[in-house]
Amino acid sequence: MRLRQAFLRPGRTRPPLAPDPSSAADTLLGTKKRRAVIAAGSALVLVTLGVASTAAARPSSASASVSATGLPVYDHVVLVTEENKYYDDIVGSSNAPYINSLIKQGASFTNFHGTTHPSQGNYVALFSGSLHGVDSDDCPYNFNADNLGNQLLTNGHTFVGYSESLPADGSKDCGDDGSGGYARKHNSWADFADIPASSNLRFSKFPTDFSKLPTVSFVTPNLDDDMHDGTVKAGDTWLHDHIDGYAQWAKTHNSLLIVTWDENDGDDSDNQIATMIVGAHVKPGASSGTHYNHYSLLRTLEDDYGLPALGSAATASDISGIWDQGGTTSTPPSSPPTSSTSPPSGGTDLALGRPATASSTESSSLPASNAVDGDATTRWGSKEGSDPQWISVDLGSSMAINEVKLSWEAAYGKAYTIQTSDDDKTWTTVYSTTSGHGGNEDLTVNGHGRYVRMYGTKRGTSYGYSLYEFGIYGPASALAAPPANAPANAAANPVPNLPATPQVTGPTYASPIPPSSSTSDLTDPRKKEAAMELVSSAQNSSLDWKAQYAYIEDISDGRGYTAGIAGFSSGSGDLLDLVNLYTQRVPHNALAGYLPALRAVKGSSSHRGLDPDFASAWHTAALDPAFQQAQNDEMDRDYFNPAVTQAKADGLHALGQFAYFDAMVRHGSGTDPVSFAAIRAAAMKQARTPAQGGDEATYIKAFLNARKAAMLAEATPDDTSRIDTEQQVFLDKGNLNLNAPLSWMTDGDTYTIAD
Repeated sequence: MRLRQAFLRPGRTRPPLAPDPSSAADTLLGTKKRRAVIAAGSALVLVTLGVASTAAARPSSASASVSATGLPVYDHVVLVTEENKYYDDIVGSSNAPYINSLIKQGASFTNFHGTTHPSQGNYVALFSGSLHGVDSDDCPYNFNADNLGNQLLTNGHTFVGYSESLPADGSKDCGDDGSGGYARKHNSWADFADIPASSNLRFSKFPTDFSKLPTVSFVTPNLDDDMHDGTVKAGDTWLHDHIDGYAQWAKTHNSLLIVTWDENDGDDSDNQIATMIVGAHVKPGASSGTHYNHYSLLRTLEDDYGLPALGSAATASDISGIWDQGGTTSTPPSSPPTSSTSPPSGGTDLALGRPATASSTESSSLPASNAVDGDATTRWGSKEGSDPQWISVDLGSSMAINEVKLSWEAAYGKAYTIQTSDDDKTWTTVYSTTSGHGGNEDLTVNGHGRYVRMYGTKRGTSYGYSLYEFGIYGPASALAAPPANAPANAAANPVPNLPATPQVTGPTYASPIPPSSSTSDLTDPRKKEAAMELVSSAQNSSLDWKAQYAYIEDISDGRGYTAGIAGFSSGSGDLLDLVNLYTQRVPHNALAGYLPALRAVKGSSSHRGLDPDFASAWHTAALDPAFQQAQNDEMDRDYFNPAVTQAKADGLHALGQFAYFDAMVRHGSGTDPVSFAAIRAAAMKQARTPAQGGDEATYIKAFLNARKAAMLAEATPDDTSRIDTEQQVFLDKGNLNLNAPLSWMTDGDTYTIAD
């Protein structure tokens, strides 16, 4: 086997991120996140990332997998932008009593900043992730670039911008800046060619029945009412009179209100502004001192709805720390916990392999037995949107129990009881809560019975209830021999020890990969495994993609350290995102102390504060299954989920989904001419997607041609065999479902995935 030297193989050199030519202020490194997913390094074994089944998959959203902050997925979001006021002009001001009441009702930010001066660039940046060269309030600007509105409209959602005093619905008029009326400089969606007139409406069309609102609405008052020409008090009154009805409705209807400002009233680079968020699943009175800006808001909205991050939003962090854990969370993790919660010292899971029943199941692939099979990659799922629901385990005989461990999927119980029974009819409650938080919950109980059940009365999400593991433990005297069909380690079920050497065995499937399936969805575990092997054949000259947790080096591409399974880099900021995620899950870890340095070097190639021991700390962290899982989740958020979501929206089956995924891996989700978005746009000029009524094979051919052209146009043209003798081969054979067996070549080497 020919081993690739990390990213440096001829023809595979990864060029540095080019700055967005429209504005150096967008980002020091530029807007493109182009990283090769499979970096080279010492041999390691990676947890499989497959979703249990297509039936188990839920609509994709953020970025990706469930955010560490429990980012809610909202039915409606309304964002109102006010004008030109310093933070202290608003927060605590007697002229803004209504706005300050919103701060108490929801969350506020003491370190939030505008993007630029003057006004117009802030609106453009918030809507599209880039200034696009805007450095004045001139009108008109017209852009042929992707934006939040287009992302929503082309991914099964809706968007409308509502402007007070807009001359007419769909108007592109520049308005009369200075007259107190409408000004197009505050209506950024009018600047983008792909936003239809039907999404550019007068504020008088803002629905009074808030359930009829689009998924995301942007609202701009006129110049008198947005504090630009009028007073703070007048703007505060306008918000109360026109927006408060929605704000109060949102709290009980899974909806959100965001009020922000474009810029402060000066020309300082700090540009601090007030921002507040109110609605369902927002902690009342929450305050964040984290540095955020307009790109952070855009990233939050894109992550919320599973959209690729645009431009500088790709290097911004979404807003965290303000969400109520009882909120409707974003897409459940594409990978389950690496293992079930560990039993108490000397304890045995009495439920392991025992008969289990449930009030309902979401599908035949999510039975109650999955929660007691000792396999942390399988789960029970109830039907969605209904309370109460329960799952019950028959221990075989009456036993004393002193501990219950619940390993929740994203669909968790907010209010539930643990009950015992000797006859499966009369139940005794041994534990009760109304504040369940999901994740892994370790409950101390005191009871006995043959039957033990979790009885859920209030869901923590809009889904149902779902458990990877329902563990039941008792004192040593209660232990029974494991059933004949239990795993071989069921009698002891010890906590696995971390390896003593840098070679990580890591989390793996507890059972064989499911049998081959003809499903057309790339989220099928076997197809996802095949997709990763296909990528690895091009990136690593090997099908062994499960080998890169501990990889880290500076490959001299201007991004500082490159590391892990997705080539996370210190310069582009996703390595910071990863370590943040890991630290939220495991606060005292080997990398947590480097967070200040990672924040400082973001946007540069510097190692300041990282050397000489950061690489060693990374190797230590790579031994931790929690860090491995964090890498899995971050990779899915950045690449797999956005690619597959977009492909499904375009009507593509597994081959087309893989073509998007491979392109996202190689080219990133930015807006430059060789990004994934640009490749897709070029393909759509040549052929219609299936969702537009086009022929699927014709469109995939156009996409592959556009991608090949992008690869050849780069400063260091890349080898195109991953197109010519891989994906094109599958397309020529009509294998749109990417069914095994698969045979292909990359770089002259032949690979096969057997049936």
